[in-house]
Amino acid sequence: MALTNIIRTGIAIADGITKSLQPDVTHFAWVSQDARGVPEYAAPAVYPALVELSRNRVVGADGQVLFTRYSVTFLQPLPANGAEGRQEPIDPRDKLVLPNGEKVDVIDIKGFIDADTGAPFMSEVGTS
Repeated sequence: MALTNIIRTGIAIADGITKSLQPDVTHFAWVSQDARGVPEYAAPAVYPALVELSRNRVVGADGQVLFTRYSVTFLQPLPANGAEGRQEPIDPRDKLVLPNGEKVDVIDIKGFIDADTGAPFMSEVGTS
């Protein structure tokens, strides 16, 4: 069995086992900004995810040190939004709404890339 199949199977097992621990998270995908620089977002999409309180140190692209408050793990591949200039499927300019209603910023994105699809097998998102 190829390693990619093992990874897909392992993530599917983890998804099945933790299904009852995965509340809905609302994803607002950044699509552009208007002439004044105000961000514009696609219609919200709702996905199940593991949500964990998590304080991790992250160094941003500009060298700024940030700390995450939550780790949100989507155990299934998310669809690409398709807007020009964004990182797919999660962009650092996206917003999430957690099950407690808190709106959070995306500050870190992790995930192994599936060579067959070019998309992450799963996405782990560090948020503000």
